[in-house]
Amino acid sequence: MQPQAEQVALFGDNLKFLRSYYNSHKKDKIDKRRLRRIRKDIESSIKLHKIARLTADVFGAESLAYKRIMGACKAAADEHWGKKRENGQPLIVHERWIYVCAVKISGIRDVDMLVSIFLHDLVEDYESWSHFRVARNHGFFNKVPLLVFAVTKPPRLPWQTKKQHDIAIFERVRFGGVRACILKVHDRFHNMDTLTGTFEKRARVIRQTIEYVIPMSKEVGCLYPELEWATLEQIRLLLRDVRRHDQVRV
Repeated sequence: MQPQAEQVALFGDNLKFLRSYYNSHKKDKIDKRRLRRIRKDIESSIKLHKIARLTADVFGAESLAYKRIMGACKAAADEHWGKKRENGQPLIVHERWIYVCAVKISGIRDVDMLVSIFLHDLVEDYESWSHFRVARNHGFFNKVPLLVFAVTKPPRLPWQTKKQHDIAIFERVRFGGVRACILKVHDRFHNMDTLTGTFEKRARVIRQTIEYVIPMSKEVGCLYPELEWATLEQIRLLLRDVRRHDQVRV
């Protein structure tokens, strides 16, 4: 099968899966008010000075934890400087959003996890960063290098299908233990809140969330059912957009 034909077939299969999933959960009550409160609470605290204040309030401005977390925040901000996400937001907003969610919504106080939030995309996105650099700059003798490794996607091998690559990605996350799973759940929660791109990309990410991340969320007792609510909302938006696109074509 040619790559384009394969992509069309995969999108059709994903869309069929998502319609079935949405129909089977349509009667589930989605607490949209709670999701809005969570978004508002997080978005009110993602500016740098508010991140610093939140961290100082939780750990103390003179603490080692404060210095480690804000050091990681600065490292990510320096690398992301001037770059934007697909939705037009500065790239660093992603890490800040996850951090505030972890601290304010989930009540996480594990410093290694919070440091890893700011570093989790650097090795994957920048050639100047390696797992050795993470360890050298942010601690050989803590969990940060392992957590960053666990949530960094392995490269897709030439012989791997997308499904096999997804399995490899989430096997690596689980290798990192409960902390890595919690970090991945928070990462995907923000992705589900801001998902953009082609129909094909959105369908693939949503299905991946349903098959791998929502079960993980249930297992570790983190952001469930909030992640499922956000995912159902994304399915609704995708199906609406596909329907409108098909109507325009007709």
